Amino acid sequence: MATNQPKQYASLDEIRLMLGVSENTLRYNETFPKGIKIGRRVVYKLTEVNQWLESNRMAQ
Repeated sequence: MATNQPKQYASLDEIRLMLGVSENTLRYNETFPKGIKIGRRVVYKLTEVNQWLESNRMAQ
């Protein structure tokens, strides 16, 4: 039974491709959300990533 729920977590590689930046840019940014370790894999909660993006929005 397949569910069509929106994706809640993404890897650092998926996020960097989405944003067009390097892994190191995200990994060493002190304000970037902390990852969640699942086994050997680290994932990031997309709601936290989106909040981080909004908090870094430039004023017009």
